[in-house]
Amino acid sequence: MIDVAVVTPAYDGRLHDDHARSIEAGRQALQAAGVSSTRLCLSGDAVLPRVRNQCVAEALLLGARKIVFVDSDVGFDAPMLLRLLSHDVPIVAGAAQNTLRTWRDAANPRCVWRSSPGPNATNERGLVLADGVATAFMAVKAEVFVAMIEQGQARRYIYPGMPPASWPYLASYFEYELVPLDLERDPALAAQCDEMNIPASDRVYLEGEDYTLCAKARRCGFECYLDAGIQLRHWEGRSKHDFSIAESLHRSAENGDAHQ
Repeated sequence: MIDVAVVTPAYDGRLHDDHARSIEAGRQALQAAGVSSTRLCLSGDAVLPRVRNQCVAEALLLGARKIVFVDSDVGFDAPMLLRLLSHDVPIVAGAAQNTLRTWRDAANPRCVWRSSPGPNATNERGLVLADGVATAFMAVKAEVFVAMIEQGQARRYIYPGMPPASWPYLASYFEYELVPLDLERDPALAAQCDEMNIPASDRVYLEGEDYTLCAKARRCGFECYLDAGIQLRHWEGRSKHDFSIAESLHRSAENGDAHQ
C-alpha cells in the first residue's frame, strides 16, 4: 500500500522541465511529511482517456489511496502538492489558466462552476464546489474509482498491452461523453440552434474525459471541489500562465467579467 500515486500521461514521453523539477520537489516534500508516493508516467498511446484509465489501474494495483494527476506542461511549488493532498474530499483540483487565452488573461480557468462564483465564494478551506474540474492538477481518492465500477458508471475492459495483474482495475473511468448543451447559460447559442432548426436530441456536445469523470463521480454521490488558492504554472512554449483561481475571481470582479 502507498499513500499517493503521482501520474502523468505523456504521449511522446516529453515533460516540461519545470514539470519534472516540480514532481521531484513535490515527492521530496511528501517524503519529508511522511507520505509515501510512487511515480507513473505513461507514453506511447494517443488515446488520452485510455492512458488515464491505465494510470488509474496501475495505481490501484499498487494500492494507492489517492491518485494525483499532473499534466506534462504544468509546474508547481512543492507546498501546492501538499495543500492539494491536505483536503479530505473525494475529488479536488487546482485549476490551471487555459493557455488558449491571451497570455496572463486570468478570466478563463479550466473548470465548470456549480454556479457563477464571486470573489469570496470559497469555504473555510479555500474550496469551491464545482461540477467539473480538469486533470491538470487533480487528486482523486481510490474509493471513487471503486464506486464507479460497483455502481455501473465504469465498465471493466481488457487492454492487452497492460500486465494481466492490472486488468481487474482497468475500467472506463475516463471517456468522452455526449452531454446536453447548457443553453440557459448561452442564449446566443440557443438562438442559433433555433435558427438552424437543430432538434432537441442533437443539441449536445462531446465532453472531455476529465469532466466526464467528474460527472460519473457525482452520479455516484461524490462532490468535486476546486482549491482556489492553488497556484500553477501552465506552460505554452516559453510563456507561462500562472494566476491562481482566487486571483482570477478577484480580477474578474474588478473588471466586471463573468465566469462560466
